[in-house]
Amino acid sequence: MQASLLSAMQTIAAQTKRIQEVEFLIDNLFSKMVFEEIRLSDTNRVATFSDATGHSAVFIKLEFAPIFQSLQLTVRPGDGLMIPHPFHPTQVMQNVTRCNLYQFAAPTTVVSVQYVKDTRSTNLVKTLEMRGDVLWVDGARSVKVSQ
Repeated sequence: MQASLLSAMQTIAAQTKRIQEVEFLIDNLFSKMVFEEIRLSDTNRVATFSDATGHSAVFIKLEFAPIFQSLQLTVRPGDGLMIPHPFHPTQVMQNVTRCNLYQFAAPTTVVSVQYVKDTRSTNLVKTLEMRGDVLWVDGARSVKVSQ
């Protein structure tokens, strides 16, 4: 009897935690929506590694950390047509996202970003810098970039 009672209490505790997580996501879905416009020429928020073939790994520092899978990007190349291209980030770490672009013009390209802010994530990246093929995050060597 006590084993059954203990098992039921553990199940209730686990379900309560999951309900709280779902409630958190629902409460924050609309009230924590963030929209950002980022020029790829903004060296305070963007670090880029480009190879000789025109492929580029672009790291973008967001204002906040996004909730998992809420991040949506639209790239506007800035050429004469200005046709927006929906784009999926290849990686997200804290408030930094990476996307791979091909033959874009950094001075005119703008990325529109939409995501739900994760208010639980407070350890955010403050600086990005590309030194050769190495991305430096907050002044420390982070990762060697490869296409």
